[in-house]
Amino acid sequence: MKSVLVASKTRVAPLSGQTIPRLELLGAVILASLVKHVVDALSGTLRIDRVRCWVDSTAVLYWIIGEKKQWKQFVQNRILEIRSLFGPSCWSYCPTSVNPADLPSRGMKASDLAVSDEWWNGPMFLSLPEQQWPARSDTSLIEECVLSENKGELKKEAVTVSTNLVSESEEKTSLSECIGLEHFSSKKKLFRVTATSRLKEKIRNTRNIQNFPDQSLSVEEVKAAELLWIREVQKSIVYGDKFSQQKLSLGLFLDDKGIYRCRGRLENSALPYQAKYPALLPSKHHLTSLIVHECHDNVKHRGVKDTLTELRSRYWMPKGRQVVKTLLRKCTVCSRIQGRPYSAPAAPDLPGFRVENSYPFANTGVDFAGPLYVKNVFGGESKMHKVYIALYTCASTRAVHLDLVPSLDAQSFVRSLKRFFARRGVNQLFISDNAKTFKSQEVQQLVKDLGIDWKFNLPRAPWWGGFFERMVRCTKGCLKKTLGSARLTYEELLTVLTEVEGVLNSRPLTYVYGDDIEEPLTPSHLMIGRRLLSRNPNTAPAGRSCSSSVTEVARRAKYLKSLLDHFWNRWQKEYVTELRQFHQYAVNNRGACPQKESSVKEGDVVIVKDEKRPRNTWKLGRVKKLVKGRDGKTRGAVVETVADNQNRLIEIS
Repeated sequence: MKSVLVASKTRVAPLSGQTIPRLELLGAVILASLVKHVVDALSGTLRIDRVRCWVDSTAVLYWIIGEKKQWKQFVQNRILEIRSLFGPSCWSYCPTSVNPADLPSRGMKASDLAVSDEWWNGPMFLSLPEQQWPARSDTSLIEECVLSENKGELKKEAVTVSTNLVSESEEKTSLSECIGLEHFSSKKKLFRVTATSRLKEKIRNTRNIQNFPDQSLSVEEVKAAELLWIREVQKSIVYGDKFSQQKLSLGLFLDDKGIYRCRGRLENSALPYQAKYPALLPSKHHLTSLIVHECHDNVKHRGVKDTLTELRSRYWMPKGRQVVKTLLRKCTVCSRIQGRPYSAPAAPDLPGFRVENSYPFANTGVDFAGPLYVKNVFGGESKMHKVYIALYTCASTRAVHLDLVPSLDAQSFVRSLKRFFARRGVNQLFISDNAKTFKSQEVQQLVKDLGIDWKFNLPRAPWWGGFFERMVRCTKGCLKKTLGSARLTYEELLTVLTEVEGVLNSRPLTYVYGDDIEEPLTPSHLMIGRRLLSRNPNTAPAGRSCSSSVTEVARRAKYLKSLLDHFWNRWQKEYVTELRQFHQYAVNNRGACPQKESSVKEGDVVIVKDEKRPRNTWKLGRVKKLVKGRDGKTRGAVVETVADNQNRLIEIS
């Protein structure tokens, strides 16, 4: 006798936390279904006399071949499905040590699987006569062991005595124990499932099934299920410590259906009975949240007032407005349309390169501005061509360097960088956004060869580069007001751009007071010791002529050094301290809360803002990872969407 592999099937275990015996029972279901499929496929060519299925779980074997017991619904349904395909006589026990079905569950290398005799030919005993196969275990020997290990799978025995409203078993067993309320997200579905369960119980207990010709649910049965659940949740109020106080303050009374209702001063009104005497609900209960969400849906996702009005037409709960407001904050439909972004954390400390005394352009922010249009740049008479501004700004002196580039490709920017290095010197650090040009291989290779670091801000967070974005705005403002609609050549525009650079480098860095005698501090003071746009500057000491002797040159150099030191001292006392004052002004006038920590957490479901699309079409995402700043506070987040992973700041909805 020879056995060979014909078919196999594996499935990943569900994440619902099923027990090992239940998972093995699911494996038996897969086995029975696969064997039935193979038998049907081969029945046209082969005559199959018998079918034998093997399992290595005594619990599963006992469930299949043992006596019929009232197992729980999950186990009972799988047993019936297995027995409908192959009866108990077709099932036998296979020792785990020789079960080839264990190989996929444990995992195995492909090279080992290719030569595995156990996988391709099955257990060794299959090639032996049937008399030498493992004997079928007596069910009585394993019954005690299986029942002791799987008592939880047996249904609770209860004597059912019918009454007008509920059965005796329902009175003895809590309704919440029979039906998991927390698994429902809809009140209608909960009531219909409860009504269906009660209808099936009545059909099963009746002796004459003809009394139920129509097994569909009626309105009365759904209402009866609603009354069951209201009585169930009111138990938490009745057995509570404050029930006596609530009974007096709300005028509670018990109606003929066993429901506690509130008695107000509306008895003489024309309102319906349920509105006059609303049923009492606990403030903190899952059924209460289901009812509130249904009322919210009924009023088409209107606000708290409309939802509360709809709710009070049938129910009453303590602190109703507060409960409704809390639950409506969790409404995903409303959050997607009008939800606010996460609160921004307090601004971090300024980085060292913003407040340290360093040579001009040692720490430089770089960005592009434009496009602008020029004529005759490539020989055309009337055709206009795009050009862009490459803006470099010093993080400490706030000086700017403006250059004109014909395009945003890497080669054009590399040439602009070389011009910048030739005029301003090689710097230490670049700070920029995540433009493709800045991240190109040519640009990064150039700065790496020169030993320059490059820091990129978080994507889609332009305010992280505020110190160079502000200079972009100043440059654009000067050009718009100066050029208007003028059409310039490349050389003319470059000249205007250089003049704008001189103006920006001569702007005052601090507030100019009316009684100031000393000249306002400008970026050019920190670079060359004087204001660029000053007319006929005279920086020589009074009473001395500009001689070229060695002594005069030394004195001149010493004087210029003292002048620059003076300006840097002013920069430290006036400009840096004014940054703190500006931060306090921004906090007071923009409503920022420095102490408030952002509530974003890993796993939060968010909507990802897209300025090019309407809000109701924004993509959903999940916060995969939080980005912490130097101060340990959350500054950004990695959001996982269907398309890709994106780094986003926490100001996402």
